[in-house]
Amino acid sequence: MKCVLLSPERALFDGEASSIQLPAYDGGMGILPKHAPMIGRLGDGFLVLSTPQGAQTFLVFDGFYRILKDTVTILCADALPEREVTPEAAEEEMNRAKKLPATSDVQCLAQQAALRRAALKKRAARR
Repeated sequence: MKCVLLSPERALFDGEASSIQLPAYDGGMGILPKHAPMIGRLGDGFLVLSTPQGAQTFLVFDGFYRILKDTVTILCADALPEREVTPEAAEEEMNRAKKLPATSDVQCLAQQAALRRAALKKRAARR
């Protein structure tokens, strides 16, 4: 099946995949060829594509996915290949997230989201 992974900054993947594991908003989801058509909300986590060149892993953050006619389109608010995550950058992001103000409900939610993203990047850097 064809898979397209896009973020606002760049196209990260456009090619064939024999299976896809993605972090849906309400839990993990596996996709194989000939999957029924659907649209869903993407959560934060690891996207794993099984390609002819081997497994490719990406960190994806928020967005949507669509499955239609053996094509999976994934639109992310932010995404990066797992190999681009360094322990130093992940630790720096965690420190920045901890320093965010959290005196209002909106600020608390923003800080929690930043902490979740940084924790995922730290996990990716350890893999």
